[in-house]
Amino acid sequence: MNTGVGRHIAMVITRGDVIGGAQTHVAELTVGLIARGHRVTVFAGGKGAFSDRLADAGADVVDLPGLSREIAPLRDANTILRFGRMLKHHAPDLVACHSSKAGIVGRAAARLAGIPSVFTAHGWAFAEGIPQPRRWFYRLIERRMSRFCRAVITVSEADARLAVEGGVARHAPLIAIHNGLPDHPPAPFPAHETEPRLLMVARLVEQKNHAALLRALARVTDRAFHLDLVGEGPLGDELKALAKSLGLQDRVTFHGYRSDVPAFIERASLVVLLSHWEGLPISLIEAMRLGRPLVASDVGGVRELFGASPIGWLVPSDDPASLASLLRDALEDHEQLKRLGANARKRFEEAFSVDVMVDRTLQVYEGAIAGRVPDA
Repeated sequence: MNTGVGRHIAMVITRGDVIGGAQTHVAELTVGLIARGHRVTVFAGGKGAFSDRLADAGADVVDLPGLSREIAPLRDANTILRFGRMLKHHAPDLVACHSSKAGIVGRAAARLAGIPSVFTAHGWAFAEGIPQPRRWFYRLIERRMSRFCRAVITVSEADARLAVEGGVARHAPLIAIHNGLPDHPPAPFPAHETEPRLLMVARLVEQKNHAALLRALARVTDRAFHLDLVGEGPLGDELKALAKSLGLQDRVTFHGYRSDVPAFIERASLVVLLSHWEGLPISLIEAMRLGRPLVASDVGGVRELFGASPIGWLVPSDDPASLASLLRDALEDHEQLKRLGANARKRFEEAFSVDVMVDRTLQVYEGAIAGRVPDA
């Protein structure tokens, strides 16, 4: 889609010094917008690998001091005022906010600056699996903040339904747009003779359930496998201690943050993501793109990744015993894993193109700038 009008889009996301699903989404969206002739300025708290990637893509990257995940009313109010002044100086046509905290700060600052905004929710902070009373608190905030923007985008139909049920869609049009990634040739499946490698790409944080995966694998030590964990976060030391206590220290490798995730996927026979809550995980779409089968918690929009043909297994978010039984059987059937991986690649080709994501998002942005966004 090319509107023929070069827009100036300001993106705001909470952290610029880490790369997670929301950062990957913003990066792909930024690349697509620039390729279509638009200018993008990205505001983020802190600088690092993510901000470097955006700068290489041709975006202007601006550090937004004070923007952090934690709620701090006085600091957040100062950040909103500072960001409002920055927006007046940069004068974008639209402010596109990504992730919960940046969604609050960005929409409030855009209102102060008199600039229209759109919010993309990469999973709701009031989703099932998030402890109370945090869910109640964030649902209340999102109800109020929906008055401050011209549209709300969700990355899954499940999150769109959750927004309707939570009353978040009362004041702004609601549109679901699946995450997408640029194409990449599928990787040859690992040979039958090699030790099966399992992979989980996720930050070591409360949202993810690495512990359940470790406890499940401790029950299947009669099978050959090696688990690669890619990601960093505050639970790293705790999870390493758990792996050691379960006798898995020689079968699990904690790799921390890595920029070469596709190389890990290529070596894997099975990609796992256990979570307490999710939007639409990009790490699973990356695995599908390279032709790898999935084991994933049936939360949020994860089920929407699965099409008519089987591509893996949906599991409860916290049931190590049943997961162990599943993994024991899966690790013994190399040909089944290979077939599921081929189906996953076909599903990626059908439904998760980056061009579809960028074009649909740009339609919402254009509608927000013009003041008319259809509610889907």
